[in-house]
Formats: sequence, C-alpha cells, structure tokens
Amino acid sequence: MIKNRIRLLPVLLLAVWVLAGCGHQVASADKASDGRLQVVTTLFPQYDFARQIGGDHADVSLVLLPGMESHMYDPTPGDMIRISEADM
Repeated sequence: MIKNRIRLLPVLLLAVWVLAGCGHQVASADKASDGRLQVVTTLFPQYDFARQIGGDHADVSLVLLPGMESHMYDPTPGDMIRISEADM
C-alpha cells in the first residue's frame, strides 16, 4: 500500500506542476507597457545571458546587488514579488 503511494507521488507532483503553469497572470500597473518581456535573474551569468539574447525585446534585471555573495542571498518580500510578477 505504501509502495503504491510512493510510486504515485511523482505523477501527482508532475500534474500539480503542469496545472500550475496553466494559470494566467494579470498585468500589474507598474509593469512596463512597452511590450518587452520582463526577466528577473538571481545570478549574474544568467543575467548576462538573458540580456544578450533578449536585446531590446527584454527588460532584464538582476536581483543580487553588485558585490553580494549569491550563497548568502536572502530574498526580501519585495524581491519575491518582483520575481513572481516577472514573465521569466
């Protein structure tokens, strides 16, 4: 009985993950209305990569401040809101 539940767990997690992606986001008033993709990254290599790929079509921002150690980063509530409202 327990083995069946353990086997079912990955299937349920996958279903929750897929269904969570089906929701839609309501555009907030402070988002850029210029049609550019809003991208928020937490590490500089991903920031630089997204900035180079997105070019003028993406507004890419980095959560970490210059000189901040990524392993010591603790997101603020404002950071979490900014990340959750981003397109990517």
